Amino acid sequence: MRSLVITAMVVVLIAYWLRWLDVHLYRASYASGYLLYGLVAFLALFNLRKKLPSLPLGSASTWLQLHLYVGIIAGAVFGMHLAWRVPNGWFEGLLAVTFMMTFMSGVVGLVVSRRVPHLLNRVRHQVTYERSPAIRRLLAERSRQTVLESVAASGGTTLADFYTAKLFDFFARPRPFGYFVLPSSARRKQLLADMQHLDRYLSPPEKTACERLFAMVRRKDDLDFQEVQQRRVKLWLFGHIALTYALIVFATVHGVLALAFRGDGL
Repeated sequence: MRSLVITAMVVVLIAYWLRWLDVHLYRASYASGYLLYGLVAFLALFNLRKKLPSLPLGSASTWLQLHLYVGIIAGAVFGMHLAWRVPNGWFEGLLAVTFMMTFMSGVVGLVVSRRVPHLLNRVRHQVTYERSPAIRRLLAERSRQTVLESVAASGGTTLADFYTAKLFDFFARPRPFGYFVLPSSARRKQLLADMQHLDRYLSPPEKTACERLFAMVRRKDDLDFQEVQQRRVKLWLFGHIALTYALIVFATVHGVLALAFRGDGL
């Protein structure tokens, strides 16, 4: 709360300063433009800080807090720079849209960064995103081997037929796009319910194998859920950084053009 109050005070002081410049016939739009460009450049440094964790530049959590509150200030200064009106011209409009998209992607990132860790804490075995494909292949191989061993031990094919019909694709193939949009445990629950119903028809070796598959289904579902959440974070970060760099390029061009047509030098 204290940080938000300080941020609000900074915004008020900037607004007062720009108003003072305007009243005294200084070019407040240039001042706000310089300030806004500097704020955006500082925000872009956060990504550089994450790539250089060994340097004594302050903790990542401190940089994250600064990134958040400086982003709020930048949003307010952006509105002041436009005088809270719709920009004129296609390039100014493109620049404004890029800034708004960058700002909104930052808001989305704030929500994602707060929500995803809570979701991942519900999973028993947490795995990094880079290890997910290898573990998925391992689960697929183990599930197949478990079924083959049950057939060899019992001579029955009830579990093997069930595996071929309902579990093979679950272990061998990635989840459909709809699962990425809205991950759900519905398929996991259905498969586990089907396996419980199947248990009465299995021989003792098949029941043992089915119990192992039961645990693997839960592990695979947890793995898919983690990967989806982690992929969302990575895709958001890629988009946010790309928008930030595009914003800096457009802002640089905008600033050069504005200074070139000012008529009295830099």
